[in-house]
Amino acid sequence: MLSKIIVVAAALIANVAAMGVCYDTYDFKNIDRHFDIIHQRFQTVRTFQTYIYGSRNVIDAASDHGLGIYAGVWIRGPDYYNDIQAIIDGYYRHPHALKAVFVGNEDLDNGWNVQQVIDKVNEVRNRLRAANIQVRVGSVQTDGGWLNNPRLADACDIMGVNIYSFFGGALEPRWNAMVSRFGGSKLMITETGWPFNGGNYGGNVASYWNAVNHFNQVASWYSAGNGGEDVMYFMYHDNSGKWPEYEKHFGLADNNGNWKFDFAVPARGSCSQPEWNTDYPGNDMFNFPISGDMNSLISQCCSKCVSTPGCGGYSIFEDRCYIKSAMTGRKDGAGVTSARRQ
Repeated sequence: MLSKIIVVAAALIANVAAMGVCYDTYDFKNIDRHFDIIHQRFQTVRTFQTYIYGSRNVIDAASDHGLGIYAGVWIRGPDYYNDIQAIIDGYYRHPHALKAVFVGNEDLDNGWNVQQVIDKVNEVRNRLRAANIQVRVGSVQTDGGWLNNPRLADACDIMGVNIYSFFGGALEPRWNAMVSRFGGSKLMITETGWPFNGGNYGGNVASYWNAVNHFNQVASWYSAGNGGEDVMYFMYHDNSGKWPEYEKHFGLADNNGNWKFDFAVPARGSCSQPEWNTDYPGNDMFNFPISGDMNSLISQCCSKCVSTPGCGGYSIFEDRCYIKSAMTGRKDGAGVTSARRQ
């Protein structure tokens, strides 16, 4: 049993505070090759669906290639319930890989009202809880969608925010407006990117150099502790089936999955291996509620620590994360999980 705990703990650490990339399953027959390439540079992946037509479960594929995954449920199509079942099946096989579930994507900008989205978020959560799965469940909307429909935030354990400077308005002030309205504990960037080709949008030019520059700016911004726990860049590879033309060229890789340029994702910081039933009393900077399975609890707590100046580590007790300025006075603490910032 102890060896299993150590293996799971190592997997959790590998997937904490890790910049990731969005993956469109339109070319799902090559998902294993793609995830192998993605793992060369990223530690996490976000998908829009989890069920892919009787083929590979995306949670299985992510785990097999060492990736943490934010799994999607697509609510504007015929595979809604298939996605939910695929999440249940994939979680049972690889509970350490699933970081959260996102229900829908930009639905408020595509004709849905806020109550319709809330109902889907609640239904997915209830079905997962009935299957004894305690991962966080939320939704993905544009920053405007969230700001205009704040009721949705109350229904979500995690809030995915899509912000594209290419379509108008710089990333940082728009993100800051979200944090000011909702606080930062549940927010994360789930899409941001810039096309390499395909024409302009107003005064914003789609070009190779602008796309590379945008990626580098986002990576630097993320490494400084911004954007939530695991910023998701849009996207892995081009999709020639999209329209208008610039929508075909957002990929960091081409249609065949080959990287368009050399880049490294900067480190953001990490936490030590969790110490089970161990407390470091005192030195509390602040604390906040967290929810989900142990994977999620550790991810949330470590992410907040590495993005907080002066954090020396954290302790988790009864679904609360205690951010600490120093880890001193170690003692046994039943039910307490602690880790140091590295």
